[in-house]
Amino acid sequence: MTEAQGYRSCQNILALGKSDKQLLERACGQLVSEQTRRAISYTAVKQRLAALRAQAAARPTTAAEPATAASVAPPAGQRDTTGAHLAGPEQFSLSALTGATGADLTDEGGAK
Repeated sequence: MTEAQGYRSCQNILALGKSDKQLLERACGQLVSEQTRRAISYTAVKQRLAALRAQAAARPTTAAEPATAASVAPPAGQRDTTGAHLAGPEQFSLSALTGATGADLTDEGGAK
């Protein structure tokens, strides 16, 4: 392989990573870490990228599916609490958390 051919191969491999550089890094890292001593070609990198993309597509995602009218309505006899605030901000004040009254909080700073 001449220098020009090697340069062109490198350009093509780098072009594979234009959409996802981290995935290209992962694919190349896997190819380099394999115990077999063979030349890493454009085709090998392209095939490893395809395999990684297929694995990623097969994994379940956490994105919620679009809600339909039937899934938004609560079942009959139950309240919809999806957007409810169970306690106001006053429930997280120092006096509410410690159980102390206002007089107790002002006396703590001074001498008793």
